[in-house]
Amino acid sequence: MKFICLGSGSSGNCYYINADGYGIIIDMGIGLRGLKKHFRDYGLNMGQINSILVTHDHTDHVKSVGALSQDFHVPVYTSQEVHNGMDRNCLMTKKIKAEEKKVIT
Repeated sequence: MKFICLGSGSSGNCYYINADGYGIIIDMGIGLRGLKKHFRDYGLNMGQINSILVTHDHTDHVKSVGALSQDFHVPVYTSQEVHNGMDRNCLMTKKIKAEEKKVIT
């Protein structure tokens, strides 16, 4: 298993976990360009992201969730309440497409 902190704090939170070839981004509060740079630095490629898990809808956790999801066709898993909050968040760079929204309880 691989766990990498890609961002932490008010400037943006983002973590990457890979277990047995399945990659998960936990929160995406950093910019997409920054994520790509981190991935290059760690020798990873964007195809190693299979899903996104969002903990809550504060901007420092969701800023680029929609951009990552749309650009790389990655599903976003979170509660319905968090999906609703992200729909209202005007600071997100892109919104999440309906077909990529996955609700967990």
